[in-house]
Amino acid sequence: MGSMLIDALILSLALRCREPDTNVRKLTEIMLSGAIVLIGPVRKEILSGISDEAAFVRLKNRLAII
Repeated sequence: MGSMLIDALILSLALRCREPDTNVRKLTEIMLSGAIVLIGPVRKEILSGISDEAAFVRLKNRLAII
């Protein structure tokens, strides 16, 4: 499988999901495999919505694997 570009909406939905369904689990699997490309503007959009500093750092660290 080649690289996939992911947009902010899909990533945001996957990150906020408390009880992952099959699609979220598959997306997580793809992210962990390194097949997803996260461009700077999307990363910035995701992080810009976080006002709590501790939550910002946690999310920034989670996004670092992508």
